[in-house]
Amino acid sequence: MATPMTPERFQDRWEAFKGEPQQVSGIWGLYSSIAEMEGSGDILDEHASWTCGWWSVMATPPARRLTPRSSPS
Repeated sequence: MATPMTPERFQDRWEAFKGEPQQVSGIWGLYSSIAEMEGSGDILDEHASWTCGWWSVMATPPARRLTPRSSPS
């Protein structure tokens, strides 16, 4: 039986993110799962409300790119 994750536990994952290979792989898995959902364009849009709020304190998001097979660059 699946155990639902609370918002607090979900946030814990992001606070612990250091770009380690298993974490990057998890991000790509999460992205893939979201992309397969109906309405995912609203979530994965560069101008979605959550992304604008996320970066509101920064002039621009960092240029860091992650790939499942490499370290952050």
